[in-house]
Amino acid sequence: MSGEDKQKEKLRRSKNGSRKEKEAAVTGKRSKKRLLIAGGILVIVLAAGGSGIYIMWRQNHAKEDAAVQFFGTGNVPAGVDGSGMITATGTTSMGINSEDFEVEELDTKLEIEEVYVTSNSDIEEGTPILKITDDSIAEARKELEKAAEAAELASRAGAIEYEQSKITAKYDYDKTTLEGTQSKAVYEQSLSRLSENVDKAQDALDNANEQIAEYESAIANDIYKKEYPYETLKALYDENLSLLTGKMNEWGVTWEQVTGSGMKGGNQNLTVLSNLYSILGQNLKDYEEAEKNYKNATEDAGIQLQKLKLNLSTLQSDLLKAKEEKEEKEIEAKLAYETSLAKAQQAQKDYDTALQKAEAAYDELVNTNEDADKNLKAFEDSIGDGCYYAGSDGTVIMIPYRAGSYLEPDSMILAYSNKEEVTVSVYVDQSNIASLNVGDSCMVQFSEYGMFQGTVTAVNPVSESGSKTSVTYTVTVALDGDVSSLSSNLTATVLFGMGGTA
Repeated sequence: MSGEDKQKEKLRRSKNGSRKEKEAAVTGKRSKKRLLIAGGILVIVLAAGGSGIYIMWRQNHAKEDAAVQFFGTGNVPAGVDGSGMITATGTTSMGINSEDFEVEELDTKLEIEEVYVTSNSDIEEGTPILKITDDSIAEARKELEKAAEAAELASRAGAIEYEQSKITAKYDYDKTTLEGTQSKAVYEQSLSRLSENVDKAQDALDNANEQIAEYESAIANDIYKKEYPYETLKALYDENLSLLTGKMNEWGVTWEQVTGSGMKGGNQNLTVLSNLYSILGQNLKDYEEAEKNYKNATEDAGIQLQKLKLNLSTLQSDLLKAKEEKEEKEIEAKLAYETSLAKAQQAQKDYDTALQKAEAAYDELVNTNEDADKNLKAFEDSIGDGCYYAGSDGTVIMIPYRAGSYLEPDSMILAYSNKEEVTVSVYVDQSNIASLNVGDSCMVQFSEYGMFQGTVTAVNPVSESGSKTSVTYTVTVALDGDVSSLSSNLTATVLFGMGGTA
C-alpha cells in the first residue's frame, strides 16, 4: 500500500470512528423513537398520496395542534396526538472540519515546497493539500526516529530500574519487619549470596589456570603442526619439483617452454610438463598457506598465554575482594538483622513511599516512550511520503500556509466545510427546554427538500436571548441520511417529541 493509500485509509477510519462514537452515545434513546418515526413517515407517504406535506408554523399556536401544523391536515401519523410535541424553526449550517498536523515535538524545520489548494477550493478525501521538501522530510524522520529510539532505550532501562527499585523496597521492608526465624532467613540469604560471589571469583581464577596449562601444553608439544602440516606439504612440493626438473632434463625441455613463453604446439611432453608445473604451483601455494597459518596459530597461542598470565593477578585480586566483601557484608547483614525490630513501625510508610517514587519515575519514562512513538507514527501517517492529504470531502475555508513557509508542529493545516454534516440550530422556549435531551430523535422539514430525521446533539444550558420576558435556549439538531442536496442558511422546521408514544 502506497503512502497516499495509507493516509486515505487512516483518515477514513478516523472519520468512521468519530461517526460511530456519536451514534453509540445516543443509541439507547434513539432506538425506540426510530421505529415510531419510520412508521410515521410511511403513514405520511401513504396518506399524502404523493402530494407534498403542507407546513404551517405559527409561533403561539397551542401544543395540541402541533402535529397538524407540522404534517398537514389529514397527514398526521397514527399514534401521534401532538400533546407532547414541540416545534421550532431555525437555519442550517454545514459542518466544519479542520486538518491538524498532530506531530508535537519536532525541532526540524519542515519547509513547504508547494501548496496545492486555496480558499474556496472544492476538495475530495485524499486530495493532496501541500508538499514538504524531501530534505525536510528526511531530516525530520531522522530526528523523530532518534527520539523514539532514545525514549525506548530509556524506558527499557527504566523498567529494569523500576523492578530493581521494587525488589529493593520489598527487601528493605522485609528486612525491617521480619522477626525471629524470618529475619534470620534474610541474614542467611545474604551470606549465601556473598558466598556465591566468592565461588564465582574462585571459578574464574581456576578456569584461567586451566587455560594456561592447555596453552603451555599445546606450545610444548607443537600440536599446531598436526593442524597445519606445512612440512608435509613442503616435502610434496620438493618431490614434484624434483620430478619436473628431472623430466625437463630427460626430455630436453627449457623453463621457457614449460611456462608457455617458448612452447611449441603439438608437443605432448610439453603438455605433460606444463600440467605438472601447474600442480607444482598449487603445491607451493598450499605449503606457504599452511606455513603461514601454523605461524599465526603458534603466535596467537603465545599471545593468549601471555594475556592469561597477565590477567591472573586481576583474578586473584577479584577473589580477594570478594572474600573481603563477604566479611564486611556479613557484619552489615547481622547489624540489619539486629536493628530490624526497631524500624518495624516505619517500614510500611517507607515501603509505600519508595514504590510510589519508583512507579512515578517509570510511568514518566513509559509515557515519554509512548509519546515519542505516537509522534513518529503521526509524522509517518500524515506526511511520511512528503505530502499531506485531505481527510474528507469539502470546501476549503482557510489554509494558513504558503510555499516557502514552514509547517509548525501541532498546528492547523486547513479548515473546510463538511458536506456530510448538516445541523439546524433552533430556539426553544424555557417552558419546553427541560423535556429535550441530547440523543432525542426529531423530524426536520424543509419546504423544498422534504423531511429528514434528526438527532439532538446539543442543548445549550445558558440562554442567549436578550429578552427578560421570553427566555429561549439554543438546541442543535444533526440531520441523518443523505444531506448532499442541502446547503447552509436554509430555513427548517423541527418537530421534537411524538406525544403519546413510549
